[in-house]
Amino acid sequence: MTVSNQEHIKEIIEDLFPEAKSASDGKEIVFNCPECGKTMHFYFNLRKEVGHCFKCGYIATFKELCKGRKYSIPKVFSKRDLEENLRKDPVSLPKEYISFSDRRGRGMMWNKAIAFLHRRGIKEKTIEEYKLGFCQEGRYFGRIIIPIFENGECVYFVARTFLNHSKRYLNPLGKGNDYGKSDVIFGLDKASDFSNCKIVEGVFDAMSNGLDYIALLGKQLSDQQKKKIIEKRFESITVILDGDAKKDALEIASALFPYTKIKIFFLPEKSDPDTYDGNLNLEIKKLDFLRRDQLDRLKIVYSMK
Repeated sequence: MTVSNQEHIKEIIEDLFPEAKSASDGKEIVFNCPECGKTMHFYFNLRKEVGHCFKCGYIATFKELCKGRKYSIPKVFSKRDLEENLRKDPVSLPKEYISFSDRRGRGMMWNKAIAFLHRRGIKEKTIEEYKLGFCQEGRYFGRIIIPIFENGECVYFVARTFLNHSKRYLNPLGKGNDYGKSDVIFGLDKASDFSNCKIVEGVFDAMSNGLDYIALLGKQLSDQQKKKIIEKRFESITVILDGDAKKDALEIASALFPYTKIKIFFLPEKSDPDTYDGNLNLEIKKLDFLRRDQLDRLKIVYSMK
């Protein structure tokens, strides 16, 4: 679709829904849900011509939004078209992947990999919970394979060296419409069993602290990740990024603030949740939830640093 077409669709949406406003990234427009009426909860993707309400789950195409109103749009969307627009292809685990629970893989490399995990504070139960494995040949030789699941299906993985390769992490070789790093959240399936969750950067930050921790695989929250977190309807969320990422933590907290109660735990410089000396979970419990004015003041303070 050309930019001019997107602008034309935006004009029509704004005419149909006067309260509509552009989302922060400019790729979406947000307005009141036509189905449940929830204020500013319907996000419409201008490129895909599909919208979704994060309150009631209602999905509608541009054609469906215009139906019965004063506009008539010639393009027809079938259910299959809609599914194709929203679907990404899962990334398969490496063919050399060996589960730590597979006794046939036990040997010198298995021992080195397990020793590495134990040094990082990852226990046997956690290894089993997250279905961790390793590779002793191929592109991911000498790496821990950490699968990332979405609704029970493995859609991506992280490959972390345990043999001191110069590159600590190796991303999957994805193709055109495959899941990418910004599409997934490590641990979200497990954390969904809890009413409160904690957001961290890396997979080891999450695994070493509990099943209610999720990892963004970085310091930024993508639109896809944001939507997936909102859909889980957590009662509260605590943002705990590395000590050098306080501004990023505030951005994430601001993005999620309209949807749930928020805390931020600021770690000391050069510290991360995986290596923090204190009792992280106990200290988080002592924190108060942030008010909007407090969050705004913190953003001003850290913008000057």
